[in-house]
Amino acid sequence: NRCPYSARQDYAWRNFLSSNTLDMMANMRKQFTDLLRDIQFVGRESGSQDAHNRHANNLVLVKAVLVAGMFPNVATVRNGKREAKWHTFDDGKVKPHPSSVNSFTGQFPSKWIVYNQKVKSSEIFIRDSSCVSDYAILLFGGRLDEDDRGNLGMLKGYASFAASVQVQDLILQLRRQLDHVLQRKIDDPTIDIDEVARPVVEAVVKLLSTEDSSGFGNSYSDDEDQPDSRSRSRGGYGNGGGYGGRGGYGGASGSRGYGGGAMEGDWQCPSCGANVFASKSECFKCRTP
Repeated sequence: NRCPYSARQDYAWRNFLSSNTLDMMANMRKQFTDLLRDIQFVGRESGSQDAHNRHANNLVLVKAVLVAGMFPNVATVRNGKREAKWHTFDDGKVKPHPSSVNSFTGQFPSKWIVYNQKVKSSEIFIRDSSCVSDYAILLFGGRLDEDDRGNLGMLKGYASFAASVQVQDLILQLRRQLDHVLQRKIDDPTIDIDEVARPVVEAVVKLLSTEDSSGFGNSYSDDEDQPDSRSRSRGGYGNGGGYGGRGGYGGASGSRGYGGGAMEGDWQCPSCGANVFASKSECFKCRTP
């Protein structure tokens, strides 16, 4: 049973949320589940997805999954007395958007932020951001390379993690195991992913729960005088709108950047107005073709 409309609106307002965005997320989640069923990643017979959501209340793991979805949209923060200093690999100095709850935060528990969108107006602002741990970046971020000092690094050396050989081996082994389990499921959709992946998922959850990430020392460039030319490597400026893709500024005002509205090929249902994924031949809400 759904809450009354007024109660939903009130809850969203009190928690700095958009009820329309929450409705859109619920619709997209349903469509995403349908797509997973179409490729047999989720069983069609399972009406409830409780088995796949056993870790839904584990905020540490949920934020780690955000890293997998958002990377390389990563910023670093240095805590300050009045406000934190934000920095990205592409753009150098940035700021949290004034509408973000993180714009009022001067102290973060970790120096890593993942985000969904950048907006350029008077300055470059980060929107939809979450603070994540070192282990989340290491396990679910991009490709790891070993630098000349024997440290693990990513983003062309922007992030560097120092740890013992044993800890580094643990991280690399867990990443290989995750890749192996997912590849098995892709090759054979009939296997029970929840059962096959349980040991490695439990190991990942246990590691992520050591939130202090005490096994690592990390460093990153935070030179505020870094030339802007470095930040243009992934795209040039476009007119208006948010950022397009995952690095370049793009699109006209109202077009979708990374994390906007409809993607190319998506269509709007003529009957109920829902936004439907391009791969679907009928509306997921009213079944209009």
